[in-house]
Amino acid sequence: MFKKTYLSSFIIVLSLQALITSSLKSSEGKGQQPQIDQTAPLFQLTSLDGDTLALETLRGKFVVIHFAASW
Repeated sequence: MFKKTYLSSFIIVLSLQALITSSLKSSEGKGQQPQIDQTAPLFQLTSLDGDTLALETLRGKFVVIHFAASW
């Protein structure tokens, strides 16, 4: 009984993994490509202190924007 349940669960997980992988591969290249030697779009961010920082105020300076997520 345990082996049958384990095997069916394994087959379901493997099928879902194949579905997800194929959908990720098919969506490659459909997004926006990085624009080299182009000006970044203007935007504003709010800092943790509540101050507003606009990209246009940093013109001429080296800016690194790091987006991170914790799942």
